[in-house]
Amino acid sequence: MRPAVKLFAAVDENDQVRFISDVPAGAACRCFCVACRSPLVARKGNIKAHHFAHEASQERPECLVGAMNLLRRFSIEFLRSQGTPVLPSYRFEVSRRLSSGIANEIAEWSAQPVSVEWLGPAAQGDAVARMVLDNDVAADLLVTIAEDPPRPSRTRLSQAVISFFTWLPEYEALCSHAGVIEHLRSTGRLVWIYQPDAYGLVADASSRLRQRFEADERDAQARARREQERFDREYKLRTPPAAPQPAAPIQAVGPAWAAMKKKNASYFGYRLVDGTVWVYFEMDSGGIALRPLNLEEWQAKIPASLGRYDADKDVVLCSAPPTFRSVVATRISSQFADILALTDPDCDQVGFFADRGR
Repeated sequence: MRPAVKLFAAVDENDQVRFISDVPAGAACRCFCVACRSPLVARKGNIKAHHFAHEASQERPECLVGAMNLLRRFSIEFLRSQGTPVLPSYRFEVSRRLSSGIANEIAEWSAQPVSVEWLGPAAQGDAVARMVLDNDVAADLLVTIAEDPPRPSRTRLSQAVISFFTWLPEYEALCSHAGVIEHLRSTGRLVWIYQPDAYGLVADASSRLRQRFEADERDAQARARREQERFDREYKLRTPPAAPQPAAPIQAVGPAWAAMKKKNASYFGYRLVDGTVWVYFEMDSGGIALRPLNLEEWQAKIPASLGRYDADKDVVLCSAPPTFRSVVATRISSQFADILALTDPDCDQVGFFADRGR
């Protein structure tokens, strides 16, 4: 439970803000709590720091909200007195898991306001001003009074959001208007919460990491193939030749659409967190084919931006390899049976590559 709140400011009969240094001691201050409107007395003794208190010591923890709202009000006045705000650069970290570890790229750019519309006092979480940036992005300006700064959002929002952040200090620091201004000047800072990717820098970073991921997969496939070839050579040296056996007829594995894969190309299989398994491959006729292995009535669930469903081939035709999120298991192989193994829940090793070289 919070201790009783000591108020650094109050309002008088005319709703004007009064600081403890501005008023006489005791009830003669004729001041009221900004939150509950109860009468206050000015405690100006020789031992404790000067502060306002409710009459009969009826302190209310919820009156801290009133103190925070007062500091928010002063923060808005401080921001307006500074003119058009100078915004910090926006930084966005893009990450991708590779077989060698996590790869990161930082997208960073600067955008400054060309117009500012001040909206006046507002509750925490509401905009106090609306801006238009020089990259044609609309931005809301908030004021956050809290112990910790607001966290950047990775969710795509409709517009940019930035907050002026400070905290509520010990009341001794705010006993005068000059003390409030000094607190805001020394501790307040602008913190980006979100900005749309107007310059395409986040998309470029994501594309580079995707290329690194695909190159990493190809390298891992090549290493697995070389290791298998080395094992096969050593095994042949240790094992006497077996008696010839009649050749078994070659059995095709997989549905008809799987046979459309380009010769000497690989299938790329992914199992996602929700258990669905997806495979894509380069077709012999050109283009990329995409198909789920364990999803019912999936044709209507594919967004048009991903590709076009071809009913004759029973696959989605894509212009480029798709990107998957929340991958829990991956296989790359020229054999469809290796990809089909991903439908087994026990096949859960991320980054396992199999190619039997057949």
